Amino acid sequence: MGIAVASDTLERARTIGFSIPYFVFKTIILAREDSGIASAETMKGHAVGGPAGAYETLALEKTVHGFGDPGSKILTFQSQSDTFLALGEKKIDATYTTPVIATNLIRSGKYPGLKIVGDAPVAPDYCAFLIARQEQGLLNYVNLFLNRQVRSGRYAELYAKWVGTEGGPAPSLTVPGTYR
Repeated sequence: MGIAVASDTLERARTIGFSIPYFVFKTIILAREDSGIASAETMKGHAVGGPAGAYETLALEKTVHGFGDPGSKILTFQSQSDTFLALGEKKIDATYTTPVIATNLIRSGKYPGLKIVGDAPVAPDYCAFLIARQEQGLLNYVNLFLNRQVRSGRYAELYAKWVGTEGGPAPSLTVPGTYR
């Protein structure tokens, strides 16, 4: 059994079994409070950025290029730390990241004046426990365990403790229209 940040892809499922999701990585917009940015649409005309080649930055580039606005700029940086430094130094007005990272950065106080302004237009990344494919009994147990964590409120409690609620409540672990 493995517990990691493992996206439940079909390619990976050829060699390993996946539980139901235990965590969902949403992508949010982290902006400077004085930027006037309140959503992805309001990033038009702003300088935004992220780590070169990162999943979130590729999504951010897609958003910015969709504006077709010469005043909108996207800058890329060597690392996420460099991106946050640029945000703190007002070289960019916003970036895409996860609520986990944004919440911890805000709580650190290292870059005052940052806030989560909402969800980015990026599909969520569902993560699951890894179980040997032949271990159906263990997989059933893990799925029931995860289900009970949600039903008892423990999932929401742990999310609030470790991630925070600045970016909203714990995200649903279900895929709308697929399973409930």
